[in-house]
Amino acid sequence: MRRDPLEAAAMVPRLFVATGALALGVSAGWLFYLSLQPVPVSWVDWARTMLIGFSVFWLGWGALTALLGLLWRPAQDALGDLDSEPMPSFATAIVIPIYNENAGEVFARLRIMRDDLMAAGCVSGFDFHVLSDTRDADRVEVEKACYREVARDPGLPIYYRNRTSNEGRKAGNIKEFVTRSGGAYEAMIILDADSLMTARCMMRMVKAVARDPKLGLLQTLPVVIGAETVFARIIAFATGLYGRTFARGLALLQGRCGPFWGHNAIVRTRAFAQSCGLPVLPGEGPLAGHIMSHDTVEGALLARRGWTVRCDPDLEGSYEEVPAHLLGFAARDRRWCQGNLQHGRVLLARGLPFWSRMNIGLGIIAYSASALWFSFLVLSLISAGTTSVYERTMRVFLALGDFQLSLLLGLIIGLLFLPKLLVALAGLAGYQNGILGNLRVLLGYAVEAVSAIFLAPILMMFQSRGIMEILMGRDSGWTTAHRDHEALRLSECTRATFWMSVVAALGMAMTWYLSPLMFFWSLPVALPVLLAPVLVWITAKPVTARGAARLGLIANTNQVLGGELRRIADV
Repeated sequence: MRRDPLEAAAMVPRLFVATGALALGVSAGWLFYLSLQPVPVSWVDWARTMLIGFSVFWLGWGALTALLGLLWRPAQDALGDLDSEPMPSFATAIVIPIYNENAGEVFARLRIMRDDLMAAGCVSGFDFHVLSDTRDADRVEVEKACYREVARDPGLPIYYRNRTSNEGRKAGNIKEFVTRSGGAYEAMIILDADSLMTARCMMRMVKAVARDPKLGLLQTLPVVIGAETVFARIIAFATGLYGRTFARGLALLQGRCGPFWGHNAIVRTRAFAQSCGLPVLPGEGPLAGHIMSHDTVEGALLARRGWTVRCDPDLEGSYEEVPAHLLGFAARDRRWCQGNLQHGRVLLARGLPFWSRMNIGLGIIAYSASALWFSFLVLSLISAGTTSVYERTMRVFLALGDFQLSLLLGLIIGLLFLPKLLVALAGLAGYQNGILGNLRVLLGYAVEAVSAIFLAPILMMFQSRGIMEILMGRDSGWTTAHRDHEALRLSECTRATFWMSVVAALGMAMTWYLSPLMFFWSLPVALPVLLAPVLVWITAKPVTARGAARLGLIANTNQVLGGELRRIADV
């Protein structure tokens, strides 16, 4: 059997990342085990050793993927010469599923994209479909009023429908569209309510589908826009500076089994219809029923039928927004966590390509990692509490000058910060902002790194709680996206995070009682969790573009709308 050239090209990058991450994880576990000697190792310490090895494996996977994207570039941009090709004659649907969204903003973005397409000469070939799952009658009336206003303007056709039943949530919404209207379209561009794409980007995606008859899905890398709070600015800076490099590494691993993130992508309608029928998982509880994180599974199902699924990180003109504050981010993350854990029930489905299973498995690991790290911290307390005073004192004494422990700590710090620093340094030449501009980028790197140190433990607590709730049978439900930029009150932040402050205070008290030195080692994790209400409140504060620039949090022009859409940057 002839080997697929896309899969063959991905073999060496996959081996590089997989073997490198595995070697880092095993080395970390071995170093931690050696640091426990010569005091006898209990079952708790064996569990801690495995957890530290797994955590470093996961850190190593991300770091090596970023390094791959930094050092190893494809020979050429597969879509580089598409601009000169004529538009194909087939029709493309631009699909926008919504649920309890701000209708004015949704249709304003639609108007922007329609105007840009028409300005680019696309007077036909694209139809817009707003697919509403909104249940609130008043919101539905607002959506209909906004639709009527925009539909009155001449231009590309716009259609709107509100489903009578929102079975299957977003996946069911798109399924109903494909079942009813998909036959009229060769391809569909799937957007989220907060998505925005330039005409050039959409036209290139359509041409890519026309050029490659095996291309089932092409995923873009959305750039974050609309950031107005400290938290959103930090996310926008991080994705703007590091995201494209990491996505290049991801693209080199994909072969024909790339990622699908559920939006800002084009899908061949026929391929989707024949491949992406999702199962309803049997049983009761949060891991049963309709698959919430359906996009990863749909990408795997397309690859199973032989269609190519790929991500092009260099395809510019694709934008999205992020939640304005950490509470909104955590609420969305909780829904994704439940959806990704559901994937464990489809991981072994028949016929899935190996790398599709890897994508599904890595998604599960991404949400399990926080709970496993939290388990390591809990087990460390148990270990300290179940050993004698002599053994605790001996371990603390040995740890002060322990070479293996120092090497392990250096390895973890290097994996956390070195890849980002290398990407930041490598990217400075591309900004051409002079010495002052480059210093601002480095300042932004420092601000983002410090912010990550303070916010990562809080996200760990949210994700660990989410996994506990799922294991206890609690469903996250179908929540509305948190995209408003209204500042949070300190009382709201306290109500939402008080529980983790209590956990941190108890943990710090126990650690101080067992070992004052261990207490000081725990502060980088425990202190941010203790101060979670204040940190969430501060990062939810609005900050102007000038203020963000002073903090170095505007790295390049990709963090505002591109030149094609700059005239509507206030939307």
